[in-house]
Amino acid sequence: MRQVRLTWPVRAECSSGSEFRTKAATTSPVDAASTSVLRSSGKLASSSLPGAWNLLGPSDEEILHLAEMGEEARRGWLLTHQPVNPGDRFYWWETLMEVSLSRMRASEPLSSMWRGYSSLAAQATNEAIELGVMPPWKGCMRLAFLVSEYGSYPGSDVQVVLHPDQVAANALRLIEKPYEEIVEAVEGWSCRPISEIAELRRAKNIIHALAAIAPHVLDSELGKEIARWVDVCERLP
Repeated sequence: MRQVRLTWPVRAECSSGSEFRTKAATTSPVDAASTSVLRSSGKLASSSLPGAWNLLGPSDEEILHLAEMGEEARRGWLLTHQPVNPGDRFYWWETLMEVSLSRMRASEPLSSMWRGYSSLAAQATNEAIELGVMPPWKGCMRLAFLVSEYGSYPGSDVQVVLHPDQVAANALRLIEKPYEEIVEAVEGWSCRPISEIAELRRAKNIIHALAAIAPHVLDSELGKEIARWVDVCERLP
């Protein structure tokens, strides 16, 4: 499964993932007219409906089927059914991500559907990043908090489904400056240009996400690198 190649709001302080909260949607918009053919056929993956048929996002029924699909079949369906106009895609993908998360939280932990919705939320995030719908740094944060939530259940197969080490490695690569430059920039940051302050703020948000995923990272060297960044987090704006 490709995993990092959400947004969930991020607190400024460096704290554990347990403090993170998001407002999740409880249902997805449904365009009854556009989904009637699909529902009557009962074969989601083989549907030939054009990509612009529903700008509001996949329906509840479709999200259920997507959660049951394998990654390749799911990817084919998503790329076929997303809006044709790139300008219409953000809400479509955002709806899919948020409803998948909502469905995951409503499912029995460790069940097959809990796993399926989690996988769907992660894959939707990856695809949105690849398509340019979501900025990579926001996507990596969403994935990190998903890993933190999924992995908080004892016995979860977080390593198999969400690959924390890969998520963390990708997040680290998205910090725009080397560690030494970030540390140097912290001194007198309030006098720096707005663009530099914004860059430091993005770094802080990514580090916050790394702190949440750290307990699930297996690679010891990667864990040490995350710890080094977490130590400087409180000094960032």
